Amino acid sequence: MALLKKPPKHRKFRVGAWEKEKNAANLYISMKGISKKEKAIRSDRSVRKQDRVKGLKGMMTMIPILMVVILAGGIWIAYQEFVKLNPPVYPTASDYEPPVSSMEEDSTLVREKDRHLLRPVGLNNPLPDDYIVNLSQYDGVSCDATIVPSLTRMVQDAQAAGYTLHVTQGYIDAAQQQQLYDTEVNRLMTEKGYTKVKAENEAEKVVPPAGRNEYQTGLNISFSTEEGGDFASSGAYKWLADHCVEYGFVLRYPEAMEEKTNHDFDPTQFRYVGEEHAKKMRTLNMCLEEYYSYVVGQD
Repeated sequence: MALLKKPPKHRKFRVGAWEKEKNAANLYISMKGISKKEKAIRSDRSVRKQDRVKGLKGMMTMIPILMVVILAGGIWIAYQEFVKLNPPVYPTASDYEPPVSSMEEDSTLVREKDRHLLRPVGLNNPLPDDYIVNLSQYDGVSCDATIVPSLTRMVQDAQAAGYTLHVTQGYIDAAQQQQLYDTEVNRLMTEKGYTKVKAENEAEKVVPPAGRNEYQTGLNISFSTEEGGDFASSGAYKWLADHCVEYGFVLRYPEAMEEKTNHDFDPTQFRYVGEEHAKKMRTLNMCLEEYYSYVVGQD
C-alpha cells in the first residue's frame, strides 16, 4: 500500500493567505460601498440644507417688500377715505389772503377807461343817467362788446375741459329791469301778504330796480350748465371759480361777502373787470365794492 504524502507546508500557507486576501478584499469593497453611501447621504443633506438656507434668505428678502406694499396700500386707502370725508374746496374770490402791498405800487391801477369796467352797481351805487353801453351779441345774448372776446375764449376753454357753459342773461335795459322789479314786488304783496314797503325791501335783494342792477352795465352775465342740479355744486361752476380771473372775470357776489355787496351769494353771476384787475382782486381777497374803493381812493 502506497503511503499518502502530506501536502507541502508551503501550499497550505498559500491557500490560507489567499483566503485572507479574499476576505480582506471583500471587507474593503463592503466598506467602500458604505463609505459611498454615507457620502451620498451627506451630500444630499448638504444640498437640502443649502436649499433651506436659500429659501430663508428669499423669505427674508420678500418680507420687507411685502411690508412696504401693504403699508403703501394702507396709506392709499386711508387717503381715499380722507378725500371722501374732506372733498377738495374749490377757490372763490374770498379764498385768498391779501398780501402786503404799498399804496404807491397800486396807485396807477385805475386808469380813466378802467373806471367803466370797475364801477359797482347796486342799491347804494346807482348808474349815472349818462351811462352808455356799447352793445354787441354773444350767442344771441346782448352784452357789452368789450367782453365778447374774453367771454368766447372762456366758454371754449371750459368746453375743452369738459364743461358746457350757457350764457343765460346779459344786458338788460332800464325799462326791462324796472318791469322785473315791479313784478316781484306785486308777487310778494299778493302771495306773501307783504305791505308795499316790505315787498319793495325784499324785492331789492333779488331784483333791484332800474339803474341799480349790474346787468344794465352789459358787463355782468349769468351762466347755466347741462349738468343739472344746483349750479354751485356743478363742475362747471368749480371750473369757473378756478379759472375766471384768467379771462378777466370775477364772481360778482361771492359767498360770505353779502354784507359788503348787499346781495345774496349768487354762483351764476360773473362780472368782467379785465384780467389785470381780476387777478388783483383775487390776490387782495376783495369783492368789487371793496376793490373799487381801494383803487379809486388811491388814484
